Amino acid sequence: MTLYSFLIDENLSPHLKHALMPHTAIHTRDLGESLTDSWLWEHATVQQLVVLTKDADFVDRMQVSQVERSPRAVIQLHCGNLRAGPMRQFLEAHLEDVVELLDRYRLIHLYPDHIEAF
Repeated sequence: MTLYSFLIDENLSPHLKHALMPHTAIHTRDLGESLTDSWLWEHATVQQLVVLTKDADFVDRMQVSQVERSPRAVIQLHCGNLRAGPMRQFLEAHLEDVVELLDRYRLIHLYPDHIEAF
C-alpha cells in the first residue's frame, strides 16, 4: 500500500489525523494561523500533499490547475456538518477505497453512499 501525506483543511477537525493512519497528516493549524488558501495550495503543491477539505475552494483550484502546479490530490468530503467523532467514523469507513483511487485520480468527492473520482 502506498502511504500518502495529507493536509487537513481548517474547516475540519485536527482530530481527523487519527482517522488517516497509517498515513501522515498535518492540520493547517500546525502550519500557523491565518494562512491564505493560496499559501496552503503552494505548500501542498511543493510537499505533494493530499488536501482533505469540505470546501469547494481547493476543488475549484484543482479543476483549473496544471498537474505540475498542484497538490498530489484534493479530497472533498460531502457529509454535512458532522461532529468530530462521526466525521472520523465517516472517513475511516471510506479511507481504504479513497487511498486506492489516489494512485489514479487527482480529485475525489467522498459522499456517504458513493465516491466520484476525476
